[in-house]
Amino acid sequence: MIGLLLSLQAALAQTAPTTTPAPPPPAVEVVMSGFNSDDGQALVLVFEGEAGFPVDLKRATRTATAPIQGGRATLRLGLPPGTYALAIIHDEDKDGDLDTFLGIPTEGLGCSNNAKGSFGPPPYSAAKFSVGAEGAKQAITMVYIGG
Repeated sequence: MIGLLLSLQAALAQTAPTTTPAPPPPAVEVVMSGFNSDDGQALVLVFEGEAGFPVDLKRATRTATAPIQGGRATLRLGLPPGTYALAIIHDEDKDGDLDTFLGIPTEGLGCSNNAKGSFGPPPYSAAKFSVGAEGAKQAITMVYIGG
């Protein structure tokens, strides 16, 4: 009887399917600099299209935060291969939103590719970048307009 059980256990072990965990998504390293203080946090918004870019949090594919130290912040995002644009808000009061006065930002902003707009926010087309299997890196410098 014990021999039968051992044989059955060995047979099941040989035919049991093995699963390999899926590899993690490629890393996107985001290096942010030029913060005018270490107050608050860097709020990172990820967009996969023009809709809502650069500051509509509800339309962002993903959001993340990073602490600011010495005027800099760094974050690694796992994003599947594709095309994205990043918007960075210096969320000085940690309210999870861009503060404005008369429509002019009072907190710092930055975008992937250091895209800038003229008389308004930069277009998605200027900020978009590709993430391949090897990942990507973005170095973003903050801009302060009205604060």
